[in-house]
This record gives sequence, structure tokens and C-alpha cells, in this order.
Amino acid sequence: KIDRVPELLRYPLKYGFRTILYVAEDQQQQLLGMALLDHDAELSFAYLDYLASASRLAGRGVGGALYDRVRSEALSLGVSGVFYECLPDDPALCRDPDVLKQNRARLRFYERYGARPIIGTAYETPVTVGGDNPPYLVFDDLGQGTKLRPDYLRNVVKAILQRKYPDICGPDYVRMVLASIKDDPVQLRAPRYSSVHDSAEENAAPNPSTLGRIAVVVSDQHEIHHVHERGYVESP
Repeated sequence: KIDRVPELLRYPLKYGFRTILYVAEDQQQQLLGMALLDHDAELSFAYLDYLASASRLAGRGVGGALYDRVRSEALSLGVSGVFYECLPDDPALCRDPDVLKQNRARLRFYERYGARPIIGTAYETPVTVGGDNPPYLVFDDLGQGTKLRPDYLRNVVKAILQRKYPDICGPDYVRMVLASIKDDPVQLRAPRYSSVHDSAEENAAPNPSTLGRIAVVVSDQHEIHHVHERGYVESP
């Protein structure tokens, strides 16, 4: 997956998303962590594909700094929110106690921001019978109070499954998951690790004005950079 990152950045339309890479570095430009965000402008959603920091820096705030930046930029893109997958914290879905402990810590981290698993769907159904650790689909509304509608979520889930897992999730599996999305509005799991008061500060809408601004100059001659078979050769 990591080896494919350069290709995702060079040929975004090949995978149906515009991919944005964020890195956290120290003053010596040593890599501390990274995040990979996918943006679908047509459906107006973002998908957090990857968030990681060096294991020696666990609990040092690197992951939090990256996620704060991801949330700010996602809000500036005007999306409904950020979707991502998290492995389950339910012993019935995760047999390994060590992995279960990691899963709970990860979901606890995201819950501080108000992000929780979507419930009432078959998204976490294993692709193969008896499979272990099927992921939840988690949603962060970025403090906007977004109410997800079933038709919209079906389109988002279809885009995720078909573009991210074309070799894993067959048509029958995709149809089964989409058919399970019925609640209107879509429901999120009740907080499990924190109270509403505990997560109020992190869950507040991020401020996109804190991002650096650049001037972009556009002319009608820029059309020559658009190769319809490949997308935009240059982008700011």
C-alpha cells in the first residue's frame, strides 16, 4: 500500500480520488508520521486512507497533529465529513486480545473528535465466511452536525468499496452492503469511551483559516494542461 503512494499522487483519476499526502517532520526533516487523504469532489466527501506515526512516538501528539490538519483541510474542501475504516473493538469480531486492545485505543482516539462507527449496516461483514477483524466504517462530521441520508451513504460506500477494493469486494458483496443501509438519518454508535463534554473541544469545527494561503493565477491558456485521458498534468 505504501509503495503505491507515488502512483496515487501522480495519477489521481486512475483511482477515482484526488489524493493528498501530509507528513510530520522534526527540525532535522526526519519523518515522524504521515496521513493520506482522498477527496471526492463530486460526492463531496473525504476518505482518510492512512494515518500513522513512528511507534517510538506513540502518545506524543504526532497523530493528533496530523489528524487536526486533515480535519481542517477537509473542512476547507467543503465536504460533508471524513470517512475511514477502523478495526473493531468487539471481541465477537476480533479474536486476538492484543489486536483488540489496539483497536480500542484507535477508536478511543477518534471518538475524542466526535467520530464514531456507523451502525445498522452490514459494512463490517467479513468478505469471507469466518473472517476476522472486519472494519467498521467511521464518520467524522467535522463538527458540522451533518445528518447522513441513506441514499447519500450508499453512494459513498459504493465508491469506497468499488475503488478501494475492486479485487476483494465482488458485486454481490457490494450489493449486500448497500441494501443494508436503510436508517434515515443514518445512525452513529453512541459514545463508548468518552462523554459528550469530554470530546466537546476536539469535536468543535476546525478552523480552515489557519491553513496557509497561496495565490493562484489562472488564464484561458491553462486548458492545455488538461489531458482528458490522464487528468490535469499540473495542479497548484
